[in-house]
Amino acid sequence: MNLLKLLKKKAVLLASGSLILICPLLHAQASSVTLKIQNEAIDLDTGSIVSGLLVSDSNTDFSIAYNSDRTPGITPSNDNQAEISLVSQISFSDFSAQDIANLTLSTAFQDQGLDNNSVVILRTKLNQYFKLGNFSVDNANSTVTFDYEKLQ
Repeated sequence: MNLLKLLKKKAVLLASGSLILICPLLHAQASSVTLKIQNEAIDLDTGSIVSGLLVSDSNTDFSIAYNSDRTPGITPSNDNQAEISLVSQISFSDFSAQDIANLTLSTAFQDQGLDNNSVVILRTKLNQYFKLGNFSVDNANSTVTFDYEKLQ
């Protein structure tokens, strides 16, 4: 039996009479969220969103900053000690936990506009790593929608 057919089944009975159960690999699922520019921030560890003008407190990891001359950027919450890194030349789906070792993280505002090709890595105060990507800016509603996923 070829491997592909084997993987599509939940259990296989071998010629020897042994039964092998096949369990799918567990991996994190990406979540999608929409934040109001300069008016909402998120805690990635809990998924909680906090509202308030220019939010930055110990309960959030980052907010989306307005830029008058380009798409919005990302501002880590210094109160929460979140650190971020903008990643280039790799897609959201291709970035994995193994790629973290090559990053330099910072607590500084990332003065670079976010778009569909942007990938941001964030380390929370609980030392958990998340990747953010597939950013979509809705200027009419002053929001940014993006995917995020915990890296394991």
